Amino acid sequence: MITGKIQPQASKILQKEVLPTMRRDNITNTVLEDQIILMLGDIWLSKNIDNKRKRKHYASYHMRLAGRLLVLLREMTNLSSSMSDFLVPKYFDAFVGCTLKACDAMDKDTEDSNLDHPSTALKIGFDLCRMASVKLGNSIKSGDEQGRLDTTNFLNLMKLEWTVKVTKIAKATLNERQFNVHKSLPDPEDIATLAKHISSELNAFNLKEMNPDNYRNAVILAESRLLLYNRRRPGELEALSLKCYEKRSKEISDIDKSLRIDLTDLEKKMLETQEIIEVRGKTGKRVPIICPKEVLPVLQYLANPTSRRRGGVKPGNPYLFANTANGVVKAGEALDEIKERASLKSPHLIYCTNLRKHCATIAQVIGLQDHEMKWLCQHLGHTQKVHSIHYRATSGMIERIEISKLMLMQEMNRVAKFAGKNLKDIQFEDILGDPETCTEDKEANEEGNLKESSDLEDVVNAIADIPIVLGDEFSRKTKTKVTRIQWTEGEENELREYLHEFIGKKCPGMKA
Repeated sequence: MITGKIQPQASKILQKEVLPTMRRDNITNTVLEDQIILMLGDIWLSKNIDNKRKRKHYASYHMRLAGRLLVLLREMTNLSSSMSDFLVPKYFDAFVGCTLKACDAMDKDTEDSNLDHPSTALKIGFDLCRMASVKLGNSIKSGDEQGRLDTTNFLNLMKLEWTVKVTKIAKATLNERQFNVHKSLPDPEDIATLAKHISSELNAFNLKEMNPDNYRNAVILAESRLLLYNRRRPGELEALSLKCYEKRSKEISDIDKSLRIDLTDLEKKMLETQEIIEVRGKTGKRVPIICPKEVLPVLQYLANPTSRRRGGVKPGNPYLFANTANGVVKAGEALDEIKERASLKSPHLIYCTNLRKHCATIAQVIGLQDHEMKWLCQHLGHTQKVHSIHYRATSGMIERIEISKLMLMQEMNRVAKFAGKNLKDIQFEDILGDPETCTEDKEANEEGNLKESSDLEDVVNAIADIPIVLGDEFSRKTKTKVTRIQWTEGEENELREYLHEFIGKKCPGMKA
């Protein structure tokens, strides 16, 4: 089918995994004939070498994207040159125009244009740099000085002009769409209803019936339950292999046993009934899957060789959630199918990314400590920065209650009264208060300020005569409100005795 079209520069893994799966059209034919684009495919395979299930899709997508760009370049220039021939400064502006065209720019004027597919422009920019780097490496190896110079100048143009002409437009379009889109989180009642529905079906599942329909139903129920319970990414759950399942943590470790003394009866029960499976996360690190007790029998059913054979799973399929081919049942599709069985108010809001956003938003309402937030991020498989920027939505309750407290404190000049307190410990009644009570407190404070000891009046006057130094080292601080307590006669006598050298009708002199 593709005999004679695969260039020798393509690696064996590219020829085996990627090229046979690509759709046969003009773009694929262009890809198969171009050396630089084939080497780009090898780069993407190497970048995702540890992601065996999806690496071929990444490589195929970026190769076809580069092939589409090359087709547009040939149409614009009326030339049949290769990608290597176009990677010179002369055609830089042509690359800009074809990239915007590939993203379906709405206007011809690029300064005011919006892009239908802005993320495509960002991907093309990175791939252009990769292909130019490949050409630069080939030129250095072959001693092609002119090719090296042209490619170096092209990369310099990418640094100087690509950001303004392409990247800025793409990012502006993305930011505008993200700002204007209405972000609705799932209805908590829908989540509870769906979880109850899945659990009831798992408890009623017939483990003795072994046929393709029952096996697929088991896959859908197990994937949906684990996805909803763990808020995992679908790709991470789909990639769960039989080998990882066999290595699951079933027994309580010695450390966990030593901590059981401080646990409640319910916590001890959950520790004994739940199992932990570790899978490969998005960034390559281990992420946990917590398996509640109702899903454990179904997982054993899916791993049973007899049920797999009678369920139509091929012997060489390494995945736990296998389909009848060599792949898996997608977790997102499993969740969509199970949503149709339950009576939900807003089923369209329940999908994997939105469930993760819901978890991140609820976490800020609860007010997790720093170490608890770190635990949550480790479970979800991302950093705290990604957690805050991409997943956590603004909570209306926090804005309307907690932030409103802070705004009211500023408006009513009550900040000093609540210094050192947490917002959750401050009540609106304490901020607003009673106007009559506030007036009485103010008058009482003024009377207290007048009750100063007359014997120390000269000392106070002397201190007041000291010039005030202002500079960058000193910052204005808000005085903390204190309750004044009048000194006793014994304390005043002790103070006079201690400071008798400095108390007088004039400023004390400086002694050597």
